Amino acid sequence: MEKTLKAKIDNKMDILCSWQRIRIIAELKFVRTSYSWVLVVPIFVKLFSLANEKIAQLTIFGHQFNVALELPFSWQIFFTSSLFFMFGYFVYLSKAPSIIKDHRNWSEFKNHGQLSRHLYTYADEFNSWKGPLARVKDEEDSNSEVDMKKLYWGIVDESNYKHLKSRWACGLLFLFAFLLISILIVQNIYTVIIFMVNA
Repeated sequence: MEKTLKAKIDNKMDILCSWQRIRIIAELKFVRTSYSWVLVVPIFVKLFSLANEKIAQLTIFGHQFNVALELPFSWQIFFTSSLFFMFGYFVYLSKAPSIIKDHRNWSEFKNHGQLSRHLYTYADEFNSWKGPLARVKDEEDSNSEVDMKKLYWGIVDESNYKHLKSRWACGLLFLFAFLLISILIVQNIYTVIIFMVNA
């Protein structure tokens, strides 16, 4: 009973952390550009720390505005979350199967004009010629859409759960990054509410 329950939990966790699910997060624009924040945040911190005054007066069209010369949120949290996103993205780039990184689905693969030999290259990447794919390899090179579609999804299914440790590392790095961003959002919402109450 315990083994069955553990197997079910492991299976659910495996599905949750598949390369296709990780790809959804890894392909978000702010995740792909997170390395830029790792470079930019320290520069802003240094610039703000050099300012002698905490508040500067800015005049626009004859009206004066006070501008706080300090970061409006916890830069440590933002910087750390950017690091987690960056490391997670690098793990994804280095370990995710090429077929999953290159194509979201069969339609995208087909629209790129790929042929069965491209599928064979993807399958060779993980020596995926087992089970139902073994039969396809023995058949003559076919570019019929039905055969190619079956082969495509067979290779995706086979490679989707490769590199267990890398998938878990990637998933955990993204999870920690999102948790830190959530903390940051809650802190800023709280700050705005307190400011509005005291105004």
